Amino acid sequence: MRRVILSLTLAAGVWAQSELNFLSSHVDGREITEMLSRHLRAKAIHQLEQRRSQVQAISTAQQLSERRRLFRERFTRGLGDFPAKTPLNARIAASLDFPDYKIEKVIFESQPGFHVTANLYLPKSATSPHPAILFPLGH
Repeated sequence: MRRVILSLTLAAGVWAQSELNFLSSHVDGREITEMLSRHLRAKAIHQLEQRRSQVQAISTAQQLSERRRLFRERFTRGLGDFPAKTPLNARIAASLDFPDYKIEKVIFESQPGFHVTANLYLPKSATSPHPAILFPLGH
């Protein structure tokens, strides 16, 4: 009787291993390892399409202002309030001169005691207020 029970136990174990091996019908597990990235990619594409349609629907300054308010509210809810404005205490450390523009290497305090270095690219041809590029280095 013990031999029969032992044989049945061993047979059940072999059967369970073969039936519970969900990869047994696959040559490899590549499609399983790619499932998460496929899912995340599809989700990102869907969200980008939603954003595109929402942005395309904006046709007035009031709608743009409302979207800006909504995003500011989401950011502050997720990250907390914006820090208080403090003096930048900016200074120019060096200046590089080129024919069409100049680069000012600046240092400023984003918060008291927290120094940020940046390059400020300024065009020479502009005569009125104009945009400039501030490139914070390493931030």
